[in-house]
Amino acid sequence: MAALDDYLRSLPEGLRSFPGAQVKGNVLDEQLEWAAEVGAPLDPRVEPELKRLRPFGRTPEWVPEVVNNAVSLNARLGFDGDRAWLDALYDRQAELYRRPLYRALLMVLSPTLLLMAASDRWRAYRRGSDLVVDRWQRDGATRFTTGTLVHPPGLYSSLMLTGHARTLQAAIDAAGAEDSRVELEDEREPGRARYRLSYRG
Repeated sequence: MAALDDYLRSLPEGLRSFPGAQVKGNVLDEQLEWAAEVGAPLDPRVEPELKRLRPFGRTPEWVPEVVNNAVSLNARLGFDGDRAWLDALYDRQAELYRRPLYRALLMVLSPTLLLMAASDRWRAYRRGSDLVVDRWQRDGATRFTTGTLVHPPGLYSSLMLTGHARTLQAAIDAAGAEDSRVELEDEREPGRARYRLSYRG
């Protein structure tokens, strides 16, 4: 429970913090399904805000991202440790990309092309934060680039920022990357997390 406890304590205005940072409602629905699947009961500090957002059990089109983050960390309670939760994030995203609609799309996209559109995809699902991926470079058989996630300071914990690395890795792997690595390089500047991405191909 430490990851969720630490996150909730860090929020300046609790689950009403950072109202300009929002995520699509279906993303929250998926997090709630995940928490139920892994047997993680909803934390009593999170449940009232969910009831307020979903008074009739239906999620609006946009919801506060802090609530989504809290539910995701609530699902963490269903795993033995951070590493298991991070691996499950990767597996869950990889499973999504195996669905027929995504599989057909990824057949015609290289990892390079896929991440060139990462900013647009991020903005399609989130408001109030931005993911910027630099131009890919080559070093022998390895392609590499950096990406920067710009967000309100405090919106994401270090664990969640690492989780984003795992979901990015799942995306490029689904597009055919070999020997991929996505690492959180730097988060020392508040509100800016820098990633290094590489793969062979």
